Amino acid sequence: MTFAGVVALLFVGAFALGMAALLVLGFKNVWRAVASRGWPTAPGVVAKVDLTTSTSSSSSRKTSSTTYAAELTIRYRVDRHEHATDQIRWGQTLGSGDPAEALVLALRYPEGQPVTVHYNPAHPEEAVVKPGLTGSAFLLPGAALVFLLFLLPAGAMIWRMFLSSGSPRASVAPDLSRYIRVFLGVPVLMGAAMLAHGARNLVLASQCRNWPTAPGVWIRDLTPDRIPNLDTLREHRGFDYVYRYETRAGARYQCQRWFGQGTATGNDSDAEITREFPRGSPLTVYHHPLDPDLAVLSPGIRRFAWILPGAGLGFLLFGVVGILSVGRR
Repeated sequence: MTFAGVVALLFVGAFALGMAALLVLGFKNVWRAVASRGWPTAPGVVAKVDLTTSTSSSSSRKTSSTTYAAELTIRYRVDRHEHATDQIRWGQTLGSGDPAEALVLALRYPEGQPVTVHYNPAHPEEAVVKPGLTGSAFLLPGAALVFLLFLLPAGAMIWRMFLSSGSPRASVAPDLSRYIRVFLGVPVLMGAAMLAHGARNLVLASQCRNWPTAPGVWIRDLTPDRIPNLDTLREHRGFDYVYRYETRAGARYQCQRWFGQGTATGNDSDAEITREFPRGSPLTVYHHPLDPDLAVLSPGIRRFAWILPGAGLGFLLFGVVGILSVGRR
């Protein structure tokens, strides 16, 4: 094997081991999410909430991107021992390019807010506020699995092409069909995930017409003193599209105007949003009867809601057709 082949194989192997570790952690979160519905509960309190921003720059493209996050610390006691957790749901993302999502989380859980946590009886330091399995729990294991589907065939190809002789085998072209099939598993997985999430949005969009309604207001003029660093988000467009609404369970916050929009502003311009929801006019919020945090302003299926499931179906069909056709004469 050539030196270049050894270096390449070691690099791919080390990266694959890292992805395998993330895959194990991801599936552990999936198990926790499923098991947490049966965990005992304990009273807790939000001890700290902080809105943070992180900016990364690209010198080659001369661009920068900013990630916004709400960092929470929730304290609770089990058997006279104090513990802390930052988990609202298992598998939650650490940040988003849309500050509205971070702001909604901070508004829902301000400092001093009492909460109920569900903790693992075998390991009380593991706890979550909202138990149960959601799509976010599959993000980490899904991403790790996609990388592995690239890396494992790549390692096998390097091993085969740089065996024994010390130089690549050029006399006989290797049969790469099996490796290509594995590569094509990536669009299959991506497509299936996109299709599932998009279909869920379509179902919710169809159902929400019959959900309970509540009066709502934009929070553009809200100045909550208990949320540190709030002013860092005020200049971002997404801040304007967070709204508050009253339910039987109390005040709730959301930034989703319709199912499938993707971000607080979605695919609409400011003029389009203002035309549909004029400033100063009352809002009607449609919220889920069992989960009041799940809410929208526009019930029904919007045309943009078809983009995600449509793209997912395209990826899925591309991968399946490719897998079935590779290697056939």
